[in-house]
Amino acid sequence: MKNINAKNIGVFYYLLLLIVLTTWTDTENLPPISLRLIFMVAVLMPLWINKSHLLPEVFFTFVVISASSFAVSYMPVDGLYVFITMLVSVVVLGKSKVEKLKVPLSFKMLCLLSLFIDLFFSSSLVVTFSWLSIIVVGESLFDCQDYKRVQFMAFSFAIISLVLSLEFIFVGGNFITSVNTLDGDLARKGWTDPNYFGSIIGMGILTSLIELITDEKLSGKLRFLFCCTIILSLFTLFTTASRGAVVALSCSSLILLWIAPIKKTYRFGVIFICLVVLFLMYELHMLDLLILRFQSDAGDAGGRTEIWIPRINAFFNDCSPLQWIFGLGTDEAMRLGTNQFIGFHNDYLSILVKYGFIGFFCLIGLLLKPFICCRKNKGIVFSGLVYIALCMFSIEPFTGGQWGCLYFYLYILILSQVRYEK
Repeated sequence: MKNINAKNIGVFYYLLLLIVLTTWTDTENLPPISLRLIFMVAVLMPLWINKSHLLPEVFFTFVVISASSFAVSYMPVDGLYVFITMLVSVVVLGKSKVEKLKVPLSFKMLCLLSLFIDLFFSSSLVVTFSWLSIIVVGESLFDCQDYKRVQFMAFSFAIISLVLSLEFIFVGGNFITSVNTLDGDLARKGWTDPNYFGSIIGMGILTSLIELITDEKLSGKLRFLFCCTIILSLFTLFTTASRGAVVALSCSSLILLWIAPIKKTYRFGVIFICLVVLFLMYELHMLDLLILRFQSDAGDAGGRTEIWIPRINAFFNDCSPLQWIFGLGTDEAMRLGTNQFIGFHNDYLSILVKYGFIGFFCLIGLLLKPFICCRKNKGIVFSGLVYIALCMFSIEPFTGGQWGCLYFYLYILILSQVRYEK
């Protein structure tokens, strides 16, 4: 009885903190550093006191929401803050003494390479601290004998998508912009790059779908939560009209439904329901902007080839063999082939130019490793990898240190290594 009451108090406490997190509305300024540190301690203190193994899930839920909201809120999201906080958490909780999660060697090599290159050739180590945080959390605070970690992380992504979707529905109207396409103009709601925002929303949809179709023991309350997450998040995703996120989610979902070990009747039932939902959204004109953006694509990947081609040419024609191997570092890479400081809109090209062929092959290795070493349910792991790999083709969530992407990679790792009950 005491455990139930303590659990209810904990749920109410963190629900209250989530509400507080959404109250900061200043899009131009961050909350005072003192308030941010107090809020972070409020999130972590109960977990430290109880030595809770759920610290990574709770912590990154708040970090991802804060980083992806219309106004970066009370939870600190800077890579250095997160890295120091995770080191302190490892000291307080102690390392996991059971079978630890193994972060691929290629990830560690990429992190060391970025540390060296950016330390000497760039102005900051932001992404390095973000990657280090994931390595520390993965190898110190996760274990592979607790199969419920998969469900905890899926629940975390569902909360992230629900909170962001509700914010989008209620606040997104304040950030309406006009989208000009070859076939006409439409209004678009949203406060940030729709491709990054959409990729995080898609993670909540995919993880919820994985739980619904693979966990036969899922409680009614969790099934309802995951269904609500899928419905609200789909509405948000289609309204933001992120082509990259929609393509990534569509491909990964089809792979999941086709390869995952589920009954044929259930598989086709889920596909039928998805088709009905899409038809209703089409009839209600929820897909108009998305369809218009696909129709008006001039075949240049939304203008991205105007960045990719000059950068590729400049990399191979203007750089030295040593730079081909180790890269140029972040600052110089962002100006290569262009007259301005601009992103790559492609993680693979970004890694290649910033960290050379060594970094590029490390990136390919860390993406392939979870599938190669998967213990069970390779289809599920493959669908998650397809999602993140396709998202990385049109944006830079990994090299940009986007917490949603890095947290999702941890989810893929735990999916591939966790020991399920017989």
